Amino acid sequence: MPISPQEVFASSVSDWDSLELLVPQVGCSSCINLLINEYQEQKIQTRLSMIGVSRERDLRLNYGEEFISNPRVQVHTEIKHRPVASDCFERPALLLSKADTVFYLCFKTDEVQDVISFLAKNE
Repeated sequence: MPISPQEVFASSVSDWDSLELLVPQVGCSSCINLLINEYQEQKIQTRLSMIGVSRERDLRLNYGEEFISNPRVQVHTEIKHRPVASDCFERPALLLSKADTVFYLCFKTDEVQDVISFLAKNE
């Protein structure tokens, strides 16, 4: 179920059973690069799943061995996408679970800082 940024940022991480950042390799590259750079710089603890990755070697070159070997980072090397919803294919998403429902917030480049700030502030 989609959720608005206002609803997400007004809550705290403890309001959710689990959180996950879902990052497609294919999509807005500036948004994805910014997100991953901020994730690493801020030492965010939330699990990050990178999907649609064709070669882990490329990820090592782009983001370093430390990124790949981080236990919080899941790399799904198959090229097929795991769409969150029909309106959210190639954008990063914050997945928030509560009971048996998964809420998602797909975000754009100008919302990356807000998402990272929310995670950094609440962890």
